[in-house]
Amino acid sequence: MNIAICDDEPIFLKQLHRKLTDMKIPDCQVHEFSNGRDLLGFFVKGMYEVIILDVEMPEMNGLQVAERIRQIDDSVIISFMTNYLEFAVEGYEVGAFRYILKKQPDYMYEKQLNSIITECEQRFRTFTFSNKNLQEVYYFDR
Repeated sequence: MNIAICDDEPIFLKQLHRKLTDMKIPDCQVHEFSNGRDLLGFFVKGMYEVIILDVEMPEMNGLQVAERIRQIDDSVIISFMTNYLEFAVEGYEVGAFRYILKKQPDYMYEKQLNSIITECEQRFRTFTFSNKNLQEVYYFDR
């Protein structure tokens, strides 16, 4: 699983990275970006399963970054982190999955991050199987 986190405040960027690392998600890579332009310059479709964006950033805010990402990739899970609730409605207009407040108790971070990871596992789950005697597959569903 590849996760991008983008926040102009280094303390929140490192804090979120640490929380994701502490979750011990198998085969997980977390990439940090301090602004939306750097993220967009690096981003290609399918690169990330999850992107967590700060809403308020200089030059290009998280909502603008999310709009550009949606033009490229409509399947990536986007969540927002911010200090302010008033941007929630706008966040959901770009298909945000979660809206995380920066200053909240750790158990809430864990709950919200777990829900994002669970959604990712359900949305991007793949199944691998091998059977030399298998001639046809009629139906396969998660």
